[in-house]
Amino acid sequence: MSHTTKKERALEMVSYWATCESMGLANHFHGITGLGTKEPTSIISRVKKLYLNPKDLKILMDVGGDEEEPLMLFMALSVGTSQEFLSFQPLLHLTKQDVYLSFSEDVPGPQDGEAGQYANEKNFGASPVPLPFVQSISRNWLLLDPASIDDVFLARMDKQQYEAPRLERLRGFYMSKNHNSILFRAIKMAVEEGLLRYIAFHLGTDMNKADMRGEFTFSPVVELKVNDLRAIDSVLTDFQLSQPLQSKESLPAKVIEEDGSGSLYFEYLHPCPSTCPPDPDDPSEI
Repeated sequence: MSHTTKKERALEMVSYWATCESMGLANHFHGITGLGTKEPTSIISRVKKLYLNPKDLKILMDVGGDEEEPLMLFMALSVGTSQEFLSFQPLLHLTKQDVYLSFSEDVPGPQDGEAGQYANEKNFGASPVPLPFVQSISRNWLLLDPASIDDVFLARMDKQQYEAPRLERLRGFYMSKNHNSILFRAIKMAVEEGLLRYIAFHLGTDMNKADMRGEFTFSPVVELKVNDLRAIDSVLTDFQLSQPLQSKESLPAKVIEEDGSGSLYFEYLHPCPSTCPPDPDDPSEI
């Protein structure tokens, strides 16, 4: 499969996720360490972080994005791929351009002549994330019993307390209009300055939502990594001055490292169901 996911293939992948048999999702988040190499092991690892594929990242930079459109993240499975590759592959959908971009376990290599110190970054395992919330949900995800993985993608959607439970499977997430604007402004500035390193999808679970009606325990975080965070810091400052945030909404968290590089973390994504974007009859939306 090419990195750029065609619409027909993307819809097929979304369908695989939606129709996956009950208690069958857990298989799609694990892989055998070293599979496909000369020294495979018997160790089974769980994925914790995925990256927007390099070719798709270039497409995102080329086509840009509309600050007004809801940015969609579809849950999807790439069934039928080689066992060497992870079959959970969420899709980023630019709705107005009707372009689907895919995430995978591929670790992006060094850019702009860097020495390559990031080429060995691991997406499996328990390396720490330098942010309390992200670190917490990442740890919860990695420690989750395999038999409980399906449960974090299910939520009760019945309206009444004594109504028979109606479970629905998570279909995806979308960003708020404000966070969507911030993300695209930051990407545009990072690209213009040659600073964009990668966009990542952190898998996590928020156990505070475990027994809440209408809430999914699965709580991913989108990370925008740049080589110089201070160079794009004005995006947050300008936005905060020009547009008030909604209640309970905050600016993306930011973490700066000693060398000046850093990340913006978009922690609070809206799950669908139950907070799907408007116009549910539009096939381009969840």
